[in-house]
Formats: sequence, C-alpha cells, structure tokens
Amino acid sequence: MAPIQRIFASALARNSHLTSPLGARFLSQVPSFQRFDARQQPRPTAAQLPKSLYIHQNGVQNALLTNFANRGHMASLAPFNNKFGARYDGGIATLGAAVALMSVGGVAQGIGNLFAALVSGTARNPSIKEDLFTYTLIGMGFLEFLGIVCVLMSAIMMYS
Repeated sequence: MAPIQRIFASALARNSHLTSPLGARFLSQVPSFQRFDARQQPRPTAAQLPKSLYIHQNGVQNALLTNFANRGHMASLAPFNNKFGARYDGGIATLGAAVALMSVGGVAQGIGNLFAALVSGTARNPSIKEDLFTYTLIGMGFLEFLGIVCVLMSAIMMYS
C-alpha cells in the first residue's frame, strides 16, 4: 500500500461514523480506501490461488472486456433486457412530459401575444385591420405547428 493510501486509510479508521459497518460499507468496495491494518496479510499471488479460481477470474474479465468491445461505450443508453422484458429509464418519460407541458404553455403565450399585437395594431391604424388579421392567422399557424412538433417529440421521448 502506498504511503498516501496508508494516510487516508488511517484517517478513515479514526472517523467513528465510517468505522461502523453501515458507514464503511461503501468504502469497503474501493481498494484504495480500505482500512489499513498492520496485521493484515498481503493478498495471495496468482501462484497461491487455486487454479480454478484464477482461471475463472480471467474468464470473467475477458468476457466483460469482450462484451464492452462488442456493445460499445453507448451501451448504457440501451434498455436493459432481462427475463421480465426491457426496462426503460423513467427519467426520459418525465423529461418528455415536461417538454410537452412547456411547449403547450409557450404556444398559448405566443397566441396571446399575437392577439395583443392585433388589438394594439388595430387601435393604432384601423385601416390595415384585414392585413393584421391575416398576419395573426399566419403566426397562429406557425405557433400551432411548433406546438405539434414539440408534443410529437415529447411523445417520442416518452414511448421509445
């Protein structure tokens, strides 16, 4: 064990909240943060391990590396397949619902702004009332299209 690791291990051993079985459980998984004990025996070498255990460990490591190489680094984004079917991340569905909610709210605000501009423009110049109404309808069409696209994208996020 390196000197820095010994310092960390002795500092962790002094902390009472980390020496309890529940507090140190997460640290026991990390080899560099295991508690240092002078009486601790060194780990057995490959020659001291039973041959079957040594072969099994190498086989597991090779299988994991082969699986990672075949699936690639983006494999964690794919759904998990198990005997009960595919499991999807629920956060994506929540994000899709939030996108739909915000897009509908944005479209409603845009339509309100369009009609406010129509009323204001008509009050300033009543002679172009027909043109302003046409522009308002064109703007509403664009806003509705944007809202439909956002809702469809959120549906894709929720159900794919």
